[in-house]
Amino acid sequence: MDAPSIHQAWLVLYQKGEVVAKHSLEGQLAWNIGRSKECDITVPDQYVSRIQAVLKCIPGEPLPTYTIQDISSRNGTLINGVKSQGAACLYHGDIIMMGDTDMVFRCPALTKSILEELQAQSEEGSAPN
Repeated sequence: MDAPSIHQAWLVLYQKGEVVAKHSLEGQLAWNIGRSKECDITVPDQYVSRIQAVLKCIPGEPLPTYTIQDISSRNGTLINGVKSQGAACLYHGDIIMMGDTDMVFRCPALTKSILEELQAQSEEGSAPN
């Protein structure tokens, strides 16, 4: 199996410290996440709502933005231990917690330091003379 490129994104699902699934985030712009088999990303966890959250890819240059939003689930969705309020941006290595399941967002191109550097370059380029 080839190693993913730095521009690819995927979710790695963990339960009790073990990898239970890996989902590539390609081919669409939104993924429903939940316990229901009808979800794009199914989480086999009784504490996860049928449809718990939606993960979105917002195309952009030079890099896309990925967000996740809880859909009024009973137990909520946590990002790095903090309860999600509205749509939250995801960065490489972020941990999404639903029920007894942890999901790690992987996209090596989307580290906070890279995005901050790109934003600073953009602001420098748009400054008035």
